[in-house]
Amino acid sequence: MNTYYEITMHDPETDTTAFIVIDRLIGGIATGGLRMSPTVTLEEVRDLAEVMTYKHGLMNLPLGGAKAGIVGDPSAPDKEKKIQAFARMAEPLLKSCLLLGEDMGIYAKDVRAMYAHIQLDPLERVLNRLQERGVKYEIGQGVRAHDLLSDQNMETTAGFGLMESLLETAELIQLPLEQATAAVHGFGTVGSEIAKLLHDRGVTITAVGDAEGAIYREEGLDIHQLLSIRKPNGCIDREKIAQAVKQMTNEELLQLPVDLLIPASVSQVIHEGNAHSIRAKIIVEAANMPTTNEADEILREKGVIVLPDFMVNAGSALSFGLIITGEALPQDMWTESAKRIRRMVRTVLTQSMEQEEPTRIVALALASAHLQQMLYKERSVSELTASV
Repeated sequence: MNTYYEITMHDPETDTTAFIVIDRLIGGIATGGLRMSPTVTLEEVRDLAEVMTYKHGLMNLPLGGAKAGIVGDPSAPDKEKKIQAFARMAEPLLKSCLLLGEDMGIYAKDVRAMYAHIQLDPLERVLNRLQERGVKYEIGQGVRAHDLLSDQNMETTAGFGLMESLLETAELIQLPLEQATAAVHGFGTVGSEIAKLLHDRGVTITAVGDAEGAIYREEGLDIHQLLSIRKPNGCIDREKIAQAVKQMTNEELLQLPVDLLIPASVSQVIHEGNAHSIRAKIIVEAANMPTTNEADEILREKGVIVLPDFMVNAGSALSFGLIITGEALPQDMWTESAKRIRRMVRTVLTQSMEQEEPTRIVALALASAHLQQMLYKERSVSELTASV
């Protein structure tokens, strides 16, 4: 399917180049993340927007997928100016059909600043949109967009879907998490949150990687201590680590003999060249597209369970999507999100085993079927409205 809308923007005053891709509009809205990276491209944003559409489709959310990217160094002093420039250029879309959240290099405070710069309350816009569609929705007195876009709320949603997916998977294959080991590749918002959740569940985190490499301790790392010594760029300050650790490369981390391998940083880190060396039992794709199609087949033949990105890291998209579509109140979104994620994980894993197909193929087929149903329903409503 071709994308619905894509644009390259440039602001000469701040030398800011940015990309927006709306893969699909469903219900008049598309949602996704905003990322900042020196190497982000239109092609990358296009692929990620398509993943968002499938993420919504798999979870039966009547929303289109979108993505945006700003070319720039998120640790540079001009980050705020570039975000403001992006907000000005994207204002017509942000005020009509596009909702953006945090992604690589962009944090909750950046998202809040983006909306504040163009004086837009995204929650108010969502409520108005629901009202236009005849959906009566009482969100609760005093609830603001800032509450939903708070640092704590965004951190919670980052790890929520991953943890629920893992709990369902562990139950299905009878893996006691308190006896499991894990390696986490990437220690940003998503990676650090799932590492913390797993650590608190009793999982032994033997290795963590960031942009400066990886650290390893067979007996397990103190994740809370590591979180307390992160530098402004998000990397762990090696000089302040309280435990004796071994330094290794991120490539070596990927090949550790652990129960759970969690790629939570960049795309395509698991590929045809290293898939044969993977020794984990389960790969939990916390990052976007961390495993290539060629690696998928190799891993399936090795008996490695791959939990695909658009299924397990759907926590943010699903929780906010339930509010956007009026399908859940803020106080109910966690319960409903958990139900949908767990149900879909069990369905995908069960069908994958029965059909002897990679989990990604099974999940994509289910997402496509759901999307076709949603698009058919939307067309039917439009035709009925036009005929009245």
